[in-house]
Amino acid sequence: MIRNKSEVALIVTLLVVVVFGVVGWLVTPKDEKGQPILLLPDVKSVEDYRRKAKDWTEEFGLLDGRFAVLLSGNSKSLYSQSRNSQELFSDYVKLAQKIENTEAPAALTGLKDMLANTSVAYLTACQSALVWVSNDSEENLVSTETLVNDAQQYMKELENSTWTN
Repeated sequence: MIRNKSEVALIVTLLVVVVFGVVGWLVTPKDEKGQPILLLPDVKSVEDYRRKAKDWTEEFGLLDGRFAVLLSGNSKSLYSQSRNSQELFSDYVKLAQKIENTEAPAALTGLKDMLANTSVAYLTACQSALVWVSNDSEENLVSTETLVNDAQQYMKELENSTWTN
């Protein structure tokens, strides 16, 4: 049996240390490699922005897929093409606003510039697609496809960035 208060205090202290150790181990944020991240304020802001940038890059990829469907011309209905192009443009605007309105840490100014350049390129391509939908000419289609290719180059740079991998 337990003989005195010091033994009880020692056991309780050990249990508390073990419980807090396990809880700390379980809730400590980890990077993609499973390594713990030291969350100093500067490090946390960089990591938070980096994760947002990665999500935005994935969102660019999804929107790019929708763009490809729009340009494929599978829908012969002018109404459906018009609606799809307007929804796509609206989604690009929302994404561009998220990027623009999110403050980047000083260390990630270059990443924010890459994100902004990509969003501007896609917005320009989408505006061209709106013109193409309203005036279905080969010249407008070629112009739109060229702008999409330019935007995809920006996206490839973004995807290859060490910050979004």
